[in-house]
Amino acid sequence: SQNLHDHIATSVNNLLEDAPPLLERSVYYNKLTSASIETLQKLSTEVGARAIQDINRLAIQLDRLDDSHPYAKYRMNFGVYFYHSPNQDAIAKKTVESDTPPESTRRKK
Repeated sequence: SQNLHDHIATSVNNLLEDAPPLLERSVYYNKLTSASIETLQKLSTEVGARAIQDINRLAIQLDRLDDSHPYAKYRMNFGVYFYHSPNQDAIAKKTVESDTPPESTRRKK
């Protein structure tokens, strides 16, 4: 629940506060096949893991440096997520593909 709070607080900060914007970025596409989703999810997992590791590595060092500093009163949260679901228009039209698309529409590896 802390992640959800922080994500919403970031959005509120960016919309309503008179402060520098906080990092809050995403990409959205709504006409992809399940094969494309699988490819993007794999890449997102790899890139996201690297980003988390890089941030964590530096945060550990800074946490140690700041540990006894009298102004060390701030917390941070950095995260990544990947979400997918059928497009609502496709659901309405009943065109959501099955888990195993016909051979002719599968991507060649």
